[in-house]
Amino acid sequence: MPTIRLAHSPDADDAFMFYALAAGKIDTGDRAEALAHAGRFARGMDAARTDTFVGMYVNDFTVDYGPRGRAAVQHLLDEGHRAGLLPARVQAAFVAG
Repeated sequence: MPTIRLAHSPDADDAFMFYALAAGKIDTGDRAEALAHAGRFARGMDAARTDTFVGMYVNDFTVDYGPRGRAAVQHLLDEGHRAGLLPARVQAAFVAG
């Protein structure tokens, strides 16, 4: 079975959202400081919308997919195969970092 390795490489538009994770703000619980930083790149979004937007990308799953997140990725790949979008079943491999 082929293996697909999953990792994240944010594009320029989304890179600001990962400041909180890269700077350890998620683990320290200092969300306000991380959102203040992200707000500088929020292209006119107010604080509440910035919080919602960042929360879609920087959350518990960006710290660790955990069993539920890994199962969801595998489910997505399996569904892609069942739908004929992937020619063979692919087993996801996750890189610890």
